Amino acid sequence: MAGTPRCMWIFEKGLQSKVEASKVQDHRIEKSKVKDLNRGRSCPLCPRRFPALRSRWNSPSPVPRSLSPGSLHLTAVLLFCLLTSDFCLLAANGHYEIREAKPNIFAWIADDVLDQETDPEFSRAGNAGFIITSEGVVVVDTTNSPFHARELLYEIRQRTDTPVKYVINTSAAGDEMLGNEVFVDQQATLISTSGARFRMFQYRQDLARRLEEAEDAWRLQARMRGFHVTPTTRTFEGQMGLRLGGQEIRLLSLLRDGGAAVYLPESRIVFLGNFYQNKYFPRINSRDVHRWIETLRQVETWDADTYIPGHGEPGSKKDLAEFRGFLEWLVGQVEARAKEGKPLVQVKKELQLPETFHWHAPDLVPEAVEAVYKQVMEAQPERAGALRPQGPPRPNTPAQPYNAQRSASRTPPRRTVMTRSRRELLVLLPALTAASGLAEEKTSLPSKAFRFEDLKPHSEGGNSFRSILQGVTHSGCEIEVHETSLAAGAMPHPPHHHTHEEMFLIREGTVEVTIAGRATRLGPGSAALVASNDEHSIRNVGTANAQYFVLALGS
Repeated sequence: MAGTPRCMWIFEKGLQSKVEASKVQDHRIEKSKVKDLNRGRSCPLCPRRFPALRSRWNSPSPVPRSLSPGSLHLTAVLLFCLLTSDFCLLAANGHYEIREAKPNIFAWIADDVLDQETDPEFSRAGNAGFIITSEGVVVVDTTNSPFHARELLYEIRQRTDTPVKYVINTSAAGDEMLGNEVFVDQQATLISTSGARFRMFQYRQDLARRLEEAEDAWRLQARMRGFHVTPTTRTFEGQMGLRLGGQEIRLLSLLRDGGAAVYLPESRIVFLGNFYQNKYFPRINSRDVHRWIETLRQVETWDADTYIPGHGEPGSKKDLAEFRGFLEWLVGQVEARAKEGKPLVQVKKELQLPETFHWHAPDLVPEAVEAVYKQVMEAQPERAGALRPQGPPRPNTPAQPYNAQRSASRTPPRRTVMTRSRRELLVLLPALTAASGLAEEKTSLPSKAFRFEDLKPHSEGGNSFRSILQGVTHSGCEIEVHETSLAAGAMPHPPHHHTHEEMFLIREGTVEVTIAGRATRLGPGSAALVASNDEHSIRNVGTANAQYFVLALGS
């Protein structure tokens, strides 16, 4: 049954060995009764299963107000019995449901329960999913802890023995990626956008600081004992395609915060992660809610009928539109009150969202209202458009046009929709900036020198990664630079492609760079340029570590 992980196999084996060693036939535990333990029904050491213990339990103590050594021993046994029975019950009642949304496509749906053994900032487990094919399994998100990820792996193994090939993180949020470590042992490739991977490293750094410096660090240490934050090993931008066992899977960037969608065109199903919540109040944080709404409109035009949310049950187009409508309503309500000059405290008091929307996670409402209020008050005269997810993502099929009439009937238009491509904008931006002088200098990267010894490395096995910079240049071009150190024979990721250009600058060692099927060996001082969407890979072919810089341009 879904949600019933058999977590007590070790205890069962140990118990059987002790009973066999005792050679007491009356106390022999049948295998079928031991299996009841996995269902949390009773403990095989309870008095009702042992007549001798039951008779001693029911008889009055010969020494009132005191306990004999034998009674102390019996009390300890019974206390252990009760504790293990409760533990069995809790372990057996996994707070989740497995839903087969489409044939061989499953959603792991978490209940609205606050976990005590994870980062308190992500105490609600996010949904996950897995796709079973003849060649392997693809996992989408790994929830908020390795414990839940093991439940997910258990459910996979109940259905197939094929290996887990890929794990896709739809974002860097802790409730979607803190279980990644479980699938490292499965030798799965962990995939996300490069922005999400960068934020995973940032989260790991911040978590290390919190574990040492927070006022209640001891409590956080106890909650996260045994956690190993595991960033992804393979990245993409724009779109990325996978094909496994005849199943086509498309990964598409959604927003600049690293969010992505996993789209299965043949099954007409989309995994959206925390980009969509079904009957749950969302975490907004610093995510631009206007871009969020615009991108949701684009996703609604995709050829899909089932949308797997970050929290809640799988939804339809109607459910997705309802969530977008909530965001539009929230922004409208906050904007109206902000224009009246009302302070945040009054806005929170007037917007009693849990009374209007009977949704889960009402504790997130104050944070959501505050995040929208802050964005309204700090709104810029110009806001860059959302990263359009190049869709609906179907080969040789243009995106359905944006329905301005439908938009106007539901919410007032906020700005003119531009139809220029991102590449055209990058070409035009320098000229526009020079002509108007309206470039927002505060958003571009400032001049700065970077000392190599000051760059903190992040180790992954025998390899290491140093982030140098990431941002937007004065001309509007996105840029990201990092340094990688590869162990002998290692590769940072399998062959892949992406929309942005990339350059390798070799510092030490000998590497083999393969671009569009052509392999070239490069030594110190050499460089390689990878054009947009050219499949490429890099491997250390030397006997010592190889070090190189990566310069990524565009998005």
